[in-house]
Amino acid sequence: MVAIPPWVDQKTDLLLDTNLLAVLVIGRARESLLGRKPVEDFQIADFERLAEFSALFKTVTTTSHVLSEVNSLLNKTGYARGECRAALASLIDLIEESHQSSRELSRDHAFVDLGLTDISVKAAATEDTLVLTEDEDLLGILNQAGIAALRYKDLVNAE
Repeated sequence: MVAIPPWVDQKTDLLLDTNLLAVLVIGRARESLLGRKPVEDFQIADFERLAEFSALFKTVTTTSHVLSEVNSLLNKTGYARGECRAALASLIDLIEESHQSSRELSRDHAFVDLGLTDISVKAAATEDTLVLTEDEDLLGILNQAGIAALRYKDLVNAE
């Protein structure tokens, strides 16, 4: 069982950053691809941890921009690309997708520092959302904005 920091239990929605969502997709497609590009820093234990942690939330959410980046990462899986895209398609059926226009997102003052995808994560987060990320810059901006965010490494260390 994944240990959850006590302040997380009030959140009902989970928003996974790009690399973490890619780990879930690739792990669902074929666990043997974990530890290889594009998710070479993640192993089967990470996939299992993310799957278990995600199941604790009422809703897993993402943004169209995160999905686009995940799709780009799946292009790097070579011969398993189709299998990974099929896993992405099945996961898309299970998650909520938030979309805001790039024009609207680019008006956020942090856009120049973070870029489109990370700003879309910030915009999609509500008071019910926990963002799980490994991106230190995103984590800092989210914390400054009062958005609940957890560093993936802290989740690992909480076990």
